[in-house]
Amino acid sequence: MGNNSIVSNSEIGAAIRHRRQQLLLSPSQLGKLLGISRQQVQRYEDGTNSLQVEKLQEIAHALSVPICYFFIYGATHKGAFPTQCNVVRIAARQGKIDNSPALCVESQYMQNHILLIDDDEQVVNITKLFLECEGYRNIRTILDSRTVIPYLKENEVSLIVLDLMMPHIMGNDLLRTINNDFHHIPVIVMTAVNDLEIAEECKMLGAKEYLVKPVSPERFLHAVDNAISPIT
Repeated sequence: MGNNSIVSNSEIGAAIRHRRQQLLLSPSQLGKLLGISRQQVQRYEDGTNSLQVEKLQEIAHALSVPICYFFIYGATHKGAFPTQCNVVRIAARQGKIDNSPALCVESQYMQNHILLIDDDEQVVNITKLFLECEGYRNIRTILDSRTVIPYLKENEVSLIVLDLMMPHIMGNDLLRTINNDFHHIPVIVMTAVNDLEIAEECKMLGAKEYLVKPVSPERFLHAVDNAISPIT
């Protein structure tokens, strides 16, 4: 995952270890299920090896949990989740509730079109997975900043999550254009650039939030829920 993702390698590793122990599996046994060595499993659990999204999906399958488990486990053990909003979303996704006022509100949130813009494919993939675990469904990703403005001209977007340091067109230049031509779309800047002057500039250009990677899951979700408006 890397240290710029919503969930860190160490948090993912702790969740893998916890679930493996729940199933009474040794590192060697889990390694056999995954076709990797015991040492590789231990490096994943220690957080010393970065996990690709595809490998995380394989591990989730081997441990008989949805991939959402790895987000919820880490946040729960830090005392952040499950929030009431989170519980409703998960229950709705699993078909455990229907026709309730809470579900109607959540279904409105799930209809919103969220656009993730970052040239790091792993970052956008893990962010997309996290938002899907929180009940959001209409999520699109863009890796090439040159395609952002044409996309916005053709699509209704409810929220943009924008990186700054990208090839071709920098995020602050995109933010300026979005603020001028698509000022109705809220923008959350999520970047590794920890600079107060740049943060203030982005706020002046219309950014609702300026989040410095790595971002905690609860802070990111709070920013998304505050920035986005239910469809009415």
